[in-house]
Amino acid sequence: MLSVNNIMPETEPSEMWDWGIGEKSDSYYDYWAYHKDDEYEVHVWWDKGNNHMVEIIPIEEFDEDDDPVYGYPKETCEFETEDEAIEYACDLMEKYA
Repeated sequence: MLSVNNIMPETEPSEMWDWGIGEKSDSYYDYWAYHKDDEYEVHVWWDKGNNHMVEIIPIEEFDEDDDPVYGYPKETCEFETEDEAIEYACDLMEKYA
């Protein structure tokens, strides 16, 4: 059985962003970054056998339970490696600061 670790990427995000707690194992990872003004979230993920994915999603509003209601992703991209995906995620955080 694979162990799952609650982790965050080591790369520092833009000052307007924070990494949330992510998960990573030998067969997948899933990271989220949160805009400090609740305007966007960045999602970085991978499942074994697939490309590494990154998307930035606008937060349109919050529902009655204070959960975000998302719009359509503004940008989505695929990468060969986790490092490339994290670098692009950080570029998106700079762009959408």
